[in-house]
Amino acid sequence: MSFMIPEGYGTAEFNVDIAPAPKLRLTNIGFLIVTLEYDCKNQTEFEEMLSWTRGGNGDGDIKTAPFAEVDRELCKSREYRGYCIVLSGSRSIHFHCLFSTKHLKNAPYDALAKIRQQTFEQDSALMENAHRVYWDHVNAVFKSVLNPSLGCDPRMKEATRWRRTPWGIRTLEDNSAILGLSKGTHIPTAS
Repeated sequence: MSFMIPEGYGTAEFNVDIAPAPKLRLTNIGFLIVTLEYDCKNQTEFEEMLSWTRGGNGDGDIKTAPFAEVDRELCKSREYRGYCIVLSGSRSIHFHCLFSTKHLKNAPYDALAKIRQQTFEQDSALMENAHRVYWDHVNAVFKSVLNPSLGCDPRMKEATRWRRTPWGIRTLEDNSAILGLSKGTHIPTAS
């Protein structure tokens, strides 16, 4: 999923204050990413999250980790394409799940920009709904397979919510007691 560039962007006349909000500019690029974010409050919750990704036989192989069962369940959806797990660098882990949206006929992924400009309001609503349907599905699978003691951030159900992505650099705004890192530390967001 991506965003339409607002009309006039890059010109002297462009006014960000009157440009359509990002949630009104969603467009289908052939896939969307659903993110479940789990924030922990203490070391025990952090270890629980990490345990989902650790191999069952102690070798660290994710193929034998509890999350592998989540992946197998999600593979039952024809549109599911895979996942990426990102340690935020502070106290959360972001589970990104990729879904194909090439099958959506009312918001074609291969539409020309001219057509997208004409249909961006209906396309945006459809893409937001598709994101919520996939998010609900992924969340239900996590709950049924992992039975987490902590809840995920429900705001991530919004397609336009900020996410931590792999290969980024995060500068800690506060001390991270859980990881023992100081404010100002630059941390690669690992995947």
